[in-house]
Amino acid sequence: MLREILKQLSHVENLTVGTWCLEVLSVLEMKSMPSPLSKHRYLILNTLPKKWDLPGIASLLKSSPDLEKLHIDVNPLNVLKFWEHQVFNNYYKYGDDHGESFWESEEKSFKCLLQNLKIIKIVGFDPGYCDIQFAIAFIEFLLKNAQVLEKMVINVRKVKRQTSYAAQELPVVQKLLSFTRASPRAAVLFSK
Repeated sequence: MLREILKQLSHVENLTVGTWCLEVLSVLEMKSMPSPLSKHRYLILNTLPKKWDLPGIASLLKSSPDLEKLHIDVNPLNVLKFWEHQVFNNYYKYGDDHGESFWESEEKSFKCLLQNLKIIKIVGFDPGYCDIQFAIAFIEFLLKNAQVLEKMVINVRKVKRQTSYAAQELPVVQKLLSFTRASPRAAVLFSK
């Protein structure tokens, strides 16, 4: 049913999807039922990337060769529990790492990364969130492969914590800035 909805929406230039959609797409991708080809130029992902979202995210990127802008809202409230379902666990073939092996392991041809993706905006990024490693692995993959990327804007979420937030934030920011970039023009900008 979701594939049919995406087929009907394949002509729209702007598409917003949430965690449940990504997790269903992940299951479909693992059943060799990828997302239908689309004309999306602007994709909004309302999810905190988790291992269960990765195949769905990859499927959407592969099926969107014209994608120019990617917006990711990494709000932890966007996390659902679909992944706890046994059917999903039976299909998930990646280990318990933080997404690095997923992005490295699959042979991917993301036409949008090679030719069109110019702007990436990540909103609500929280370096202190315990599962942020999946988002970091995804950011590294994007920087390493987006050949025409002009800018990546990372909006850091303001959070009140007992521990020093700056002590958590600085190492993550330094790590993100150290990632290899495929595009010589790619700027990585941080805002609050």
